[in-house]
Amino acid sequence: TVKRNNPKPGSRSSGDLQTSRSRKPGDKHDGRNASVIAQYWKSLQHLRSLPWFTPSVVPIDLFFFRRIFSRLYSQHGDQGEVPVSVFQRSVVRLFRLMKMDRQADDFSADEYDVDGSGAVGWYEFVTVWRKADVSVKLSLPERFFVLMEEPTSSFAGVVVSAALNFLIFGSCVGFMIGTMPDMK
Repeated sequence: TVKRNNPKPGSRSSGDLQTSRSRKPGDKHDGRNASVIAQYWKSLQHLRSLPWFTPSVVPIDLFFFRRIFSRLYSQHGDQGEVPVSVFQRSVVRLFRLMKMDRQADDFSADEYDVDGSGAVGWYEFVTVWRKADVSVKLSLPERFFVLMEEPTSSFAGVVVSAALNFLIFGSCVGFMIGTMPDMK
């Protein structure tokens, strides 16, 4: 006897493929097509909102602050908090590195110690990130690096990434064609 495998729920059989070709507009599967089209349109709208070239000022993301907090906590932390003095020194250093001297001079870590415990937790780091609007000023070579490393940072990055992918694909196709006996 021949044992047939039952298809998994949601998988398509060859019968499904044949009937999907003969479906008429208005069938229940038009919703899938509309969803795909809507997602494509959304991605095109996102491309329109990108700057033409990588911006010269880029805000620092919250993940960077989380890494700073984690490192300070592993070295100086206790019960989910780091001492205010360590917090003060770290944030002032960060501001000075980012050439935010005015914020570095005005920064007082004591105002972030809400409960007066002499230590600050992750919430206080998030508050500094929100208030300070910490950002990096990029030089021209750094902007080119970001363009190549993070294509979604600008429209030019998306275009360069697409062109490079097209060239790689073309090279692979050319290599495969070159191995065919008729092309030697």
